[in-house]
Amino acid sequence: MKAKERIAYLKGLLEGLSPREEDEQKLLLALIDVADALASDLEEQGRGIEEQAEVIEEVADYCAQLEDDMTALEERMDGFSGEYGEEAEEISPPDDEQEFTSVTCPNCGLAFFCRPEALEPDEALECPGCGEFFEINEAED
Repeated sequence: MKAKERIAYLKGLLEGLSPREEDEQKLLLALIDVADALASDLEEQGRGIEEQAEVIEEVADYCAQLEDDMTALEERMDGFSGEYGEEAEEISPPDDEQEFTSVTCPNCGLAFFCRPEALEPDEALECPGCGEFFEINEAED
């Protein structure tokens, strides 16, 4: 028997017995009302817990799906950079002492930066946009 059913039984019992003293009847009715309120609160809390359990289950399913997606992505990425966990070849950033020059391609007009001292003397520069070669002296800003 649930709490609400027991409280309804107590109410019926109180009505059937009809206590002779009015104060005693008021006290018993007040106690039954308190018990009824507590039972209502418990039922409401139970519904809230059930709703939260459903939400937690949905979040757990979503996390499991994310984990599967991440695993699949890691497997795809392993093909690009070797086995997972291996260190990729690092590209060192340019030293602060190295100066870059802004260059504009005479063929396509793409502006980009390059280091002229990295080129061999009389070496042509390849445009990253159109792939055409040109002399850096012709395109310097």
